[in-house]
Parts: sequence; structure tokens; C-alpha cells
Amino acid sequence: RRRGRLKPLAVWIVALAVGALLAAPQLLPSYQLASLSQRAGGLEGEFFTSYSFHPLLISTFVSPFALGNPYPQGSVELMAYLGLLPLVLASVAVWRARRPSARFFLALAASGLVMAFGRWNPLYHYLERVPLFNLFRVPARYLCWTSLGLALLGGYGWDALLAARPGTTSRLRWLGWVGYGLVLATGAAVAVVCGLDADSLVAAWKWLPLLMAAASFAVLASAGRVRPPAWAAMAIALLLLDLYAYGAVLDKTYNATHPLDQVRAEPLSVSVLRDDPDLYRIYTKEEILPALAPLRESLYPNIAATYGIASANLYMPLVPAAYGDYLADLNAQRLSLLNVRYYLVPQLLPVDEASELYDVSNPFADLPYHETVDIRATHLSGLIVESYLSHSADLPDGALAATVYLQTDQGDEISLPIRAGLESAEWAYERSDVQRVVAHARTP
Repeated sequence: RRRGRLKPLAVWIVALAVGALLAAPQLLPSYQLASLSQRAGGLEGEFFTSYSFHPLLISTFVSPFALGNPYPQGSVELMAYLGLLPLVLASVAVWRARRPSARFFLALAASGLVMAFGRWNPLYHYLERVPLFNLFRVPARYLCWTSLGLALLGGYGWDALLAARPGTTSRLRWLGWVGYGLVLATGAAVAVVCGLDADSLVAAWKWLPLLMAAASFAVLASAGRVRPPAWAAMAIALLLLDLYAYGAVLDKTYNATHPLDQVRAEPLSVSVLRDDPDLYRIYTKEEILPALAPLRESLYPNIAATYGIASANLYMPLVPAAYGDYLADLNAQRLSLLNVRYYLVPQLLPVDEASELYDVSNPFADLPYHETVDIRATHLSGLIVESYLSHSADLPDGALAATVYLQTDQGDEISLPIRAGLESAEWAYERSDVQRVVAHARTP
């Protein structure tokens, strides 16, 4: 008898050991990296609770885009939409299902939601002292528990309603036709709105939940009044329509992709950088998340690696602690020690001085506008002035943008004018939206 009880345990231990050995080539380096990373001693403070799920975001389970267009201000970390019908079916499971497992999945869903609150959960900060738990950030990822719990509860609700026998003499059989009608109306509405642009589609989601909710409750009310195969087809059709309309928004925002020919085309910045034969690194400004085109052209992490260009900044799930501390207080001297020669700043589209001008400056260089810079006496045989004009597409040829004044050791003054179309030009001259309105020539 003892052998009979121990055999399953022994098999389980052996299977676990074999699995660990098979995974060792991944587990051991990951352990080594984790011990050198910022998470070695556990995460702390704001980083530990970053991407917490605000309690008011519970409304997004019903209206997923209540806050408007999710990109780029929102985050997929905070999205846990299942569709309205699964929520309705889950409520049926809580009301009707008598299985002990239903209570377990309800507790799982509730626990995931409470954990996802993160910084808005007064007990969550105590997890900073709990080993293993204190290695992971993004509390909103506990919504995986919520999604799993609600999905299983929805399945129990489905079983309960599908088992209901259709009434042959019920006076409410017309509810089935109401359900069919609302599902068809939902399908027609989804077909129309999914052809709209992203902003219009998000706007349509202000009223789509009302239609989805009406159809969901009609499906619920028609259970037992239409035959099970017909009821199942109606419910599945509504769920697919709901999730398809939801996915259409993400398809035009977060999941938007480049055409294949643009993906295969090498960024123009790469051809410029390859003209420099020396060893160097680039650094790309990450404070803004640009559109796809400037994202590729600025070699946003980790695009530079695709073309064999060394970059000082990379995106890594586990950041080595020393590297992270070094970049946290970056300045020109530290960039120099990293051998950074080129600083790339991705730009938002289109040109908008009010929202974009802050981003054209280089925080690692002193830009001496509105002040005089004294340079010690220097012997030179020639002087090259490199410049570009920013947000200046309306300047005509010859318009004076700046003047560089030089004084010789004999006291003679030399002035070098920088004029639009002659010595300098709009930095984004090649961009299609600029070329349509630019009023000066491109400089030689």
C-alpha cells in the first residue's frame, strides 16, 4: 500500500527533475542575469507598482475605450476586455452553478482584480518584503487570474443555460426572435464601424456597449425558449462580433504594422551612419513613442541591432543594475564614455510647434542661442557651420535665421549669415507634409 501511495509522488518528482534539466540552458543563465539585474534584491517603490489597475478602470470591462483612443497614452497592460456576454454568463454561473469549482474561480477572479489594483491596494506594498512576489512589477498582469476565472465561470454559465429545456408552450418564445434580431443588428453595426478610421471607431465604442449589452441580455432571456443548437449559434456569433469590434481598434492602433515593402526597406539613417567607418555607438531618445515611420528611422531600441549598429540604449526585460544606474543619470560625459557619437531624436507627426517643439533640443549639448559664447584664440584656416532650421517651413528664400559673429585677434569682426534656402533649411525638408508647404529651397 505504501508503495502504491508513493509511486505517483515519485513519478511526479522524476518528471519535475527531467523538466528542470531540459530547461536548465534557459533557467541557469536567467538566474545569473536576474542576480545581476535591478531585481536582484526585489523591486521597490514606484517601479514595483508601475502599471497598476485603477479601480475606476473596472468600467473598461463593459466599455473598453471609455478613456478614448488607447494609443499611445494608454497601455495594453491595462486591458482585460472579455466581451459582455462572458460577463453575463459568469453572473449566471454565480447565481445557478452549484459546483465547488465555481466558487474557486470566482475567488480567483476577485483575487486577481484586487492584486491588479497595485498601488491603490493598501496591502500591496507589503509584497515588497515577500520573496518571489517582490521580483515582479506591473500589478495589472494579475488580471490574467481575473480573465481566467471569468472565462471559466462564463463556461459554467453557458453549460447551465444550454442545459435548459426549450419550452414548447412558453408565451415568451418571441424573446428568441428578439435575440436573433439584436445579434443581426449588432453584426450590421460592427460591419459598418470596422470600416472607419481608428478615432471614428473609438468614438463608435461610446454606444456599441449599449447594443452589445442589449443583445447579451436578449440571448440570456431566450435560453430555454429556443433549441440549444440555435441558441449556441446565436451566443457564439454575438461573442465573435464583440471581440472582433474590440480587436479592430487595437488593429488600427497598437497592432498597426508597416507594409511589407517598408519593413524590408533599410532606414535612410542607416545609410548615413554606415558612412562613418569608425567604432561608435548611437543613442536614441526614448521619452516619446513616435509613429511607426520615425520609430524605424530613429533606430528606436532595439531596431539598431537589426542593422548591426551598436546602440547605447537597449530594451531588456531584465536590466543589469550597473547599466541601469549608469543610464539613470545620463549626461554628455557619460555618453562620451559610452563612445556615443550620434544622438537620434524621433519626431511626432505632423509638425506641430505647440506640442512638438520641446523635443527638438539636445539635452546633452549646450545650445548657445540668445547668448554669446567666448572661444579662446584659435588658429584656423577655415570654418564650417552646420545648422538646420526647426518649424521654419514658412520662411522664404533669403530670410535671415541667425548670424554667427567672429572676431579676430586684431579686433576685426566677421559676420556669417545663416539664411533660409541659402545656408540652412527646414530639418524635415524631405517629409511629404513639409514639402507641400515649404517656402524655401533646399540648400546645396
